[in-house]
Amino acid sequence: ACQDQRVHLLGCEVVVLLLELNPDQVNLFNWAVDRCYTGSYQLASGCFKAIAAVCGSRNYPCDIITLLNLVLFKASDTNREIYEIAMQLMQILEVKLSAFSKKVSEQKPGSILHGTHESLSPVYSISLEQLSGELARMYPELTLPLFSEVSQRFPSTHPNGRQIMLSYLLPWLRNIELTDNGLLPPSSSPSTPEEEGEENKEESKQIDGLKGSGWGSPQATSLVLNNLMFMTAKYADEVPGSEVENAWNALANNEKWSNNLR
Repeated sequence: ACQDQRVHLLGCEVVVLLLELNPDQVNLFNWAVDRCYTGSYQLASGCFKAIAAVCGSRNYPCDIITLLNLVLFKASDTNREIYEIAMQLMQILEVKLSAFSKKVSEQKPGSILHGTHESLSPVYSISLEQLSGELARMYPELTLPLFSEVSQRFPSTHPNGRQIMLSYLLPWLRNIELTDNGLLPPSSSPSTPEEEGEENKEESKQIDGLKGSGWGSPQATSLVLNNLMFMTAKYADEVPGSEVENAWNALANNEKWSNNLR
C-alpha cells in the first residue's frame, strides 16, 4: 500500500506472479482475497486486480463462491476501472457458475431450489442490486454457500463494506425458507390420479417462481438466524443504512414460501 505509484504497480505485478506460479497454494490466494476486504483502498484494489488477472486469463483453481462474493463486493466500487474489472470477471465466472450450480443441485435432487441457468442481462447495463437479484433467481441453490461466505467476511470488513454486503445479500435472503421440525406441515388427503396431475403442474409453476412449500431445513434455518443475529448484535450500530432491518424483513415477511416461519 505504498503511496509511490511505481512501487504500488510493482507490488501488484509481484502478487500476480506469486498467484500464477503457485496455483496450488490456497493460503496465498486466500491472503489476496482477504486483503480485498480488510486492506486499505489502494491495497484492496491492487489485490483485486491481481486476482482478476490470474482468474480471467486462465482456468485458475479457486473457490467459485469466494470469487462470486468478491465480484459482487467490488461491483459496488465507485472507481470505474474496478467496476469494469468486476464486470469482466463476472462474465467469465458466469460459465463456471452454471456448471457449479448444476453440480450442487445434483447433490440434492429433491430440492425445489433450482434455477433457470439462463444468460445474465448485459452486466454493464444493470446495477449491483439488479445483478445480485438476477443471480439469486438464476442460481438459488447457491444461496446458503454465498450466505456463509458473507458471514465469514462480514466481521473483518469495514462498516461501509458491511452495508454493501447486506445490500447485495438481500435478494438471496428471499430464497430462504425458515422451518421448524416442531411444526408439522398441513396434512393432505389421498388424491385421484387426475388431482395428482394437476398438483404436479401447479408445483412445476411454483418451482419456476420459487413459491409454495419449499425445502428449507432446521439446520439451514439455524445457520441463517444465528449468523444474522450475530451480525445484528455486534455490528448493526456501525452499519449506516437500513440494510440490517431490510435483511430481517426479507426473512420474516417472505411470502414466497407458504410454510415460512414468521
